[in-house]
Amino acid sequence: MALQELSNGKVDAVVNDSPVTLYAIKVGNLNNVEVVGELLTEEYYGIAFPKGSPNVAKVNDALDELLKTDKYRALYQKWFAGEPPKLPLVAPALEGEAAAFNILSIFPTLLYGATITILLTAFSVFFGSIGGTLLATASISDFKPLGWLCRIYTDFFRGTPLLVQIFMIYFGLPSLLKGICF
Repeated sequence: MALQELSNGKVDAVVNDSPVTLYAIKVGNLNNVEVVGELLTEEYYGIAFPKGSPNVAKVNDALDELLKTDKYRALYQKWFAGEPPKLPLVAPALEGEAAAFNILSIFPTLLYGATITILLTAFSVFFGSIGGTLLATASISDFKPLGWLCRIYTDFFRGTPLLVQIFMIYFGLPSLLKGICF
């Protein structure tokens, strides 16, 4: 979706996961989209197994076979149309002291996120209550057209999935307001 917006000229840049972006450019006919700049971060994917699983050796052997026979390169070019990145034998996060994960080290970040979430919730409840009270009061008004408008508004937002509403606001409002505001 973001790459399509970039292709349509509605946004200037997109930051995205490299494999996802390369695949989307290849299969999505986004010829006017180009990857520029360097990676902002580098992350590696892992496969989780139960402790002591006999499948670890099998998967490691299969991955080793992919890398030794150049099948990794062929698969990468087939799906992403580019040269694959060089893979380390061990992910950097698993080397040395970084491998010892400590929940206390990220606790301040989690606490900050929880604080922001609680504040947003409080503001939403406060302003939602005010808006809901005004809407309910207007819907029982003696002025019938106002009551009908409130009923239509309420039925519309109750009967429409939230994702559809978000899409309508994101894509619909700019189209409706294009001639007015821009």
